[in-house]
Amino acid sequence: MINWDKWHKKNKIEKISKDYFLMDILKKYLPKQGNVIELGCSPGRFLIALSKNFEYKLTGIDISS
Repeated sequence: MINWDKWHKKNKIEKISKDYFLMDILKKYLPKQGNVIELGCSPGRFLIALSKNFEYKLTGIDISS
């Protein structure tokens, strides 16, 4: 089992850009406003990408610090 706290401390987290290829697909099918919950969200990069592209109320839950 991976210890995610240790992994995040020693590995660089890539940021997801506002024009991430998946965003075009999500923009086509998802509403512009709403609520999102991501389970296992550490380090939060998908939530950040969603916040840059949608007007969502975001919630992330993770057991890592």
